[in-house]
Amino acid sequence: MNDTPETPQATTPPTTPQSEAKKKITRSIINQKHVKTLDKTNLVLTAAQKPAYAALLAGSEIDGPFVDQLTTDTAACSTRIANALDLTTGIRTATKAEAKARADLHAASNGVRAAAKQKYAHNGTPAAMKDYHVGEDIASSRAMQTQAADNMLTALKTDTLPGITPAKQADLKAKRDAYFAANAAQAGVQSQATSERTGIETDVKSIVARRAQIQFAADGIWPAEDKANAPIRREFKLPPYRPLSR
Repeated sequence: MNDTPETPQATTPPTTPQSEAKKKITRSIINQKHVKTLDKTNLVLTAAQKPAYAALLAGSEIDGPFVDQLTTDTAACSTRIANALDLTTGIRTATKAEAKARADLHAASNGVRAAAKQKYAHNGTPAAMKDYHVGEDIASSRAMQTQAADNMLTALKTDTLPGITPAKQADLKAKRDAYFAANAAQAGVQSQATSERTGIETDVKSIVARRAQIQFAADGIWPAEDKANAPIRREFKLPPYRPLSR
């Protein structure tokens, strides 16, 4: 009896789950391009401040005051970037505080609305519930949320609701004010951060333009055609063997 050899079974290679194949990309809250720009500028300034180079640069209108001012401005811009980072963190903190204040106010407002439904829903005067915004979307905006609380507090000056004590009315007022203040604080930090980022953009443009002046001066003093100049050109972040292009 002849044995027939078995046909090997094909095997399927294991697949990589999509969750492993795709990496989550997160954006830094710091503009990395600006950081690299300032780092490059500091390297160029370090070269420009060397006594052996400074004398030659001065002959091309890149004198000590020019270099010193750019050094000062570059350091100041670096500080602004750090401030912008702090403000961005502040925005996140303020946003969380605003969200909590809004939730607290909404809960307090809902307590008043529930008491209004308890009193008026089945006593023949359901229209009175309108004074307490029953059935309305009071969370549609900050303005609506705070105005609804104001309206409830006004109604409670001449009305009483089951369980809504003076202490609960005071709590509603406090939470209304806290939400308004938290929203204003968040908007203030956002405005500061936007202003700081705009200032950074302006500063960086000025820094890049003045750094280019130093580099073009160095490009003329130590031309690329002379290969012996390659080490110096590298110090000024210039292409070692070709002229600096615009």
